[in-house]
Amino acid sequence: MTKKLIALDLDGTLLRPDGTISEFTQKTIKDVQNKGHQVVIATGRPYRMAIDHYKTLGLETPLITFNGSLTNLPDQDWAYEHSVKLDKKYLISLLQRHHYESPRAYSTTTLWC
Repeated sequence: MTKKLIALDLDGTLLRPDGTISEFTQKTIKDVQNKGHQVVIATGRPYRMAIDHYKTLGLETPLITFNGSLTNLPDQDWAYEHSVKLDKKYLISLLQRHHYESPRAYSTTTLWC
């Protein structure tokens, strides 16, 4: 049998309306893994809103969050994990050059335009 990589979203796929993962879904994912397939979560959610679901499923595969902008192996060192930091002044000048409004305010984590 050919091994597969199965990427699953959280919202509208794994999660029920109450934000939980059913026992049936958890068992199905475990069965799929036991057959040798790899299951990953790929979500638009931020890391902090996905990690508990990742742990609930007992995954050891990469966790893909922020619409693909952060991929990591939680609680592990991974040779392919890199951080990129942008200087705020550079980012503001880039936005202004492309005719976006001047930012009204910014903090260490957020830029409001």
